[in-house]
Amino acid sequence: MAKLAVLDFLDFCSSNAETMERLCDRNLSELIFHAKALNFHFTVEELTDVLGSMEWHVITVVNQEELNAYSTLWSKMWGKSRLQYVIDELFLLLGKEKWAELLLA
Repeated sequence: MAKLAVLDFLDFCSSNAETMERLCDRNLSELIFHAKALNFHFTVEELTDVLGSMEWHVITVVNQEELNAYSTLWSKMWGKSRLQYVIDELFLLLGKEKWAELLLA
């Protein structure tokens, strides 16, 4: 299942500093390429679907805000690579098991 592959990839990145450093500044196409090389198989669409769902959940459920340009989550990505933002502000907030429960329900 692609959503689980995305979560597994984020879990792998979050627990492997060398991988995070190597992938941190990669663009989306390069990130997908390297994920596949590491045996995590998902498409750009599947990745963006998971990340969008995670952002929606953090904003509307965790932060109890409206999803709009003024949501406080957006300011947390400033000064970080996109991957670092995803790991720090989304993935690690709830962890792999809770995200799997929410996204695979």
